[in-house]
Amino acid sequence: MKKGKIKIAVDIDDCICNTVDADFSYGYYYARENGLLAEGKDYDNSYFDVTQTFNIPEDRVDDFHIKEKRILMKRNNMFPSAFASSVINSLYQHCEIIFLTARVDKYFQHKTLSFTKKWLKKFGFKYDRVVISQDKQKFCVENDIDLVIEDRNAKIFNDVGIPTILMLKSYNHGYNNLLSTHAINFIHLFDIINKKYFNNELELKL
Repeated sequence: MKKGKIKIAVDIDDCICNTVDADFSYGYYYARENGLLAEGKDYDNSYFDVTQTFNIPEDRVDDFHIKEKRILMKRNNMFPSAFASSVINSLYQHCEIIFLTARVDKYFQHKTLSFTKKWLKKFGFKYDRVVISQDKQKFCVENDIDLVIEDRNAKIFNDVGIPTILMLKSYNHGYNNLLSTHAINFIHLFDIINKKYFNNELELKL
């Protein structure tokens, strides 16, 4: 731990990583290949869960995720959100950065941690730890996390007194809580953190 520095837990999928593009592209492909597309339907990405958008049956959800992640692991072609690495790396100089993900290990051929670290290295992210946990609230409480950056589930952190910044999405814009703020992009997120925790003294290097 960096003594005296605020501890920030940062989500990966649909937060620093533009996972939604890969999810919906492969979701359409999977539905097309398995005869699940509805003729004449206008598809959109307003659902958080791509399997709902493309009406993938519950008994085929695991098959969908395993096949999608196999392709993503082979090609490693998911891309970061705009300026995410610049912002995180600027904060890293002054904060403890913990990437906290609930990625399901069986979908990543039980290589979730190595795949995630490989992706972070490829795009130049600086950090202190990568943690995989299906109980993010428990981890944050037990590790005295000061701030969580997420795209959803802010309530589970706010309920135990942990502030959140939500990256603005169609599925979270209606969430309101005194402990939560929306950021429209990563530069906006930097400004929120800089003002609240550092009296606007930090410099952002793009």
